[in-house]
Amino acid sequence: MVEFVHHKIKVAEGFLSKLIKVQSLFIERSFRFETEFNDLLTDLQTYFKSIKDGSKESDVLRLQGLLQVVKKGFDPIKLERLPVSRREFYWGIAFHVVEEVKKMIEDILTKERQKLDEAEDLLSNTFLSLIQNGILNNQELKKLDSVAKIELLWTEIVKQNASIALLDKKMKLQVTREDMYLLIEKIIGNMS
Repeated sequence: MVEFVHHKIKVAEGFLSKLIKVQSLFIERSFRFETEFNDLLTDLQTYFKSIKDGSKESDVLRLQGLLQVVKKGFDPIKLERLPVSRREFYWGIAFHVVEEVKKMIEDILTKERQKLDEAEDLLSNTFLSLIQNGILNNQELKKLDSVAKIELLWTEIVKQNASIALLDKKMKLQVTREDMYLLIEKIIGNMS
């Protein structure tokens, strides 16, 4: 199942902004850090569970477990009692976990933005080709002022042209229809 990429990016950006707040609490060594960070990790884990991404959900649970082991007074690597202050060791492990979460969120953003960029390139080249071949003109493009009209036009073009129908199938594997129509709307806006 292909997820709505625009939504996935918005959710990841939301997690990134929450992480930035958590990082500032970490730098301040605020007492709210632990609560806010646990909330962020729980939200991430719930999100990955809802989109059925077991690998990332497992990673978040592993990171939560790491923090819990340290809070209990054990070194999560050696599995021995901590010879130093639990609190100091916790801050060290928390820094590591914050960095891993940051990398996880940035990887999602990079991957999803790359999907949209590739889809946008394909669609913009297709629309340029349609204009070049005289199938579309500027007046027709200006009439496409809503997603419903774009959907109608795209469906008509797909039915008429076999190579665009093939492109349409390829696009369905990467992004949703809604993503396609939003990208087409953006492309048309840039062309006029």
